[in-house]
Parts: sequence; structure tokens; C-alpha cells
Amino acid sequence: SVGVTVNMPLFSSTKQDKEVEAAIASQEKTRTDRSLRIKQMIAAFHSARSQLERLDQRQKLFQNKLLPQVRQQAEAALNAYESDNGNFTEVVRSRIGELNAQIEYLEINVARQKQIAQLNYLLTSTESVDSDPSISTSGVKQ
Repeated sequence: SVGVTVNMPLFSSTKQDKEVEAAIASQEKTRTDRSLRIKQMIAAFHSARSQLERLDQRQKLFQNKLLPQVRQQAEAALNAYESDNGNFTEVVRSRIGELNAQIEYLEINVARQKQIAQLNYLLTSTESVDSDPSISTSGVKQ
């Protein structure tokens, strides 16, 4: 006589339970990764915004105070040289200082434009996040 045993997976819940747990874990990982990316983008936005505010302050300082003062000093040195009360090296030094201030002002403008581009990128990227009603614009789940 020969005996054959065959397991029939009619009511086998062990394999299905493991698959369900794996699917739930994968879904939770995806949610966690997405939430982490959103938080990183929001942090990058806040950082870029504060850097832009500081650059705006520096730009206004250069426009309103530093550049006019440096320009006046250069003119004063030139006037003193023309009236034989100053020397040529002071005129050159003051003009170099004026050019350096203008270059720094241009660097501030470039950095400002980069921050604006970064903010535009982050705001454009977060528009797709805003379509998810479970996440508000502050990045906190409702």
C-alpha cells in the first residue's frame, strides 16, 4: 500500500497574513518617506526664505548707505587730488574700494536671484503636495 499526503491551501492564512503584513509595511514605508521628503522641502523653504530676507536687508544697506558713502569718499579723494591736497594713491584706493563695494553688491544680487529661484522651485514642487488634503501647507497632518 502507498500513502500520499497533500496539503491543500484552502484555509492557509499564514502565507496570506505575511503578504498582508508586507504590503502594510511597504505602504507605511512609502508614507514615512513621503512625509520625510515633505518635511525636508518645508525646512529648505524656510531656510531659503530667511536667507532671502537677510539678502534683502544687505541689499538695502548697500543701496541706501554703503554705496553712496563709498562714492562720496571716492569723489572727495579725487577733489582733494585735483586741488593738490591729496595724493594719487588715495584716489586709486578709494576707486578700488568703490569697485569692490559694487562687486559685493552684485554678488548679493546674484545670491538673491539664486534664493528666489530656489523658492520658486520649492513652491512649484509643493503644489503637488497641496493636492493631498491630509497635508496642509505648513507640512503638518490635519
